[in-house]
Amino acid sequence: ENISIGGNIHIKMLCFDGNADHICFSTDQQAPDELTKGPRSEFHGFRSVDIIRFNYKSDGASFICDSLSMFRCLTELNLINLNIQVIPDDVCGLQFLEKLDWSGNDFEDLPETMKQLPRLKYVSLCNCSRLKALPELVQLETVKLSGCMNLQSLFEIPHAEQDWGRFQLLELWVEDCKNIQSISDQLGHFIKLSYVDLSSNDFETLPSSIRDVSSLRTLCLNKCKKLKSIEGIPLRLKHLYAHGCESLETVSLPLNHSIRHLDLSQCFCLKPDEHLLTQFLKDGQDEEDSPRFACFPGTEVPSYFDNIWTGKSYTIRLPWTSSKLLGFDGCIVVACERPFHIQFSPLSYDYYWGYERYFHLYLQQDFFQCHKYSSTGEKEEEEAQTSDHLVIIRGIKNFSDSINKFGIDSDLRLSKEFESPSAEIKSCGFSLIWKDDLTDKIKTP
Repeated sequence: ENISIGGNIHIKMLCFDGNADHICFSTDQQAPDELTKGPRSEFHGFRSVDIIRFNYKSDGASFICDSLSMFRCLTELNLINLNIQVIPDDVCGLQFLEKLDWSGNDFEDLPETMKQLPRLKYVSLCNCSRLKALPELVQLETVKLSGCMNLQSLFEIPHAEQDWGRFQLLELWVEDCKNIQSISDQLGHFIKLSYVDLSSNDFETLPSSIRDVSSLRTLCLNKCKKLKSIEGIPLRLKHLYAHGCESLETVSLPLNHSIRHLDLSQCFCLKPDEHLLTQFLKDGQDEEDSPRFACFPGTEVPSYFDNIWTGKSYTIRLPWTSSKLLGFDGCIVVACERPFHIQFSPLSYDYYWGYERYFHLYLQQDFFQCHKYSSTGEKEEEEAQTSDHLVIIRGIKNFSDSINKFGIDSDLRLSKEFESPSAEIKSCGFSLIWKDDLTDKIKTP
């Protein structure tokens, strides 16, 4: 059963006192067997509790939460934008708690007793601007700390090296947490980490410990405006996002890298050479029927590609050869007129192979309308200019020996919200990959 109430609500019951915009309680008919004996509160059997203000105000009235002991059966507790200053120590009594969202609150730390919550796996503390540190919560798998501007360290780290492996952390968000001083030292302790978001931070080089996180599959560095170079990424990293890193000059990928998707859109200081292009295409690990995609600034199809054409599609007849066709390297030039900015997310690429001999790609990039503002906060007109990007593709496929031509076809798909921005595909190009090419690559030391 669910009970939900919305409006300007004043809550005053037991150990709660304060205002909220929305409250919701969910109950189970049967409580866990461990709690069927002994005294029961009127909240016995509550599965989840949501108490929410829709917007956080730094000077908002503090919601009082003196105790949580009455909610012994909770699996989920969401107390959002309530300006709570202290979380009570008896939170440790919520032995079935699996997930909590305490975003938008004013506490500086969390109770050490939270170490006693064995089932707790997911914690969101976004925009807790006064939070400075977390206890040694080794049981957590997902932690979201975006916008915790005063956070100085992630967790209390055990001194004994053999205890580092106790952390179960899989996903970590520390976007816009510019005061963290020990992140480079601590990341290496999380040996199971697969997803890290370090976006909107102020480091100039990648934290050195990143290369030691061998389990890492996704790394987000979007809008790290002081970042100048990216190197030393883990060999098994599959997704690297660095959109809007406006100071980024160099990116280096390791030999036999695993990158499936690389987004360097709006990184206009990136040096325009073909070294990164060849690293991405030739030094990566290929999977049949699973194309790899990259995007970075560029105005024309590089000379790396043999077949170049103005427009959205191009087809050629295949030359006679004893070598088998295995795939292609492709490039599409996309132009977008500012103030619209484009970003290529994992969902931007919709593709299919048509009758084996054609590769069809539909680009569904995200559009952002950006404006400059004066010192007085007034919007300034941005001079009309285009920002061109290269979309790079490597596609490997087991082609039939009987095909006699090959081509690529591309198009932009714009949402109704952005039907009018001046975005277009200017040109395309591709080079064919023959079996002998890959055999030579394997033989090369």
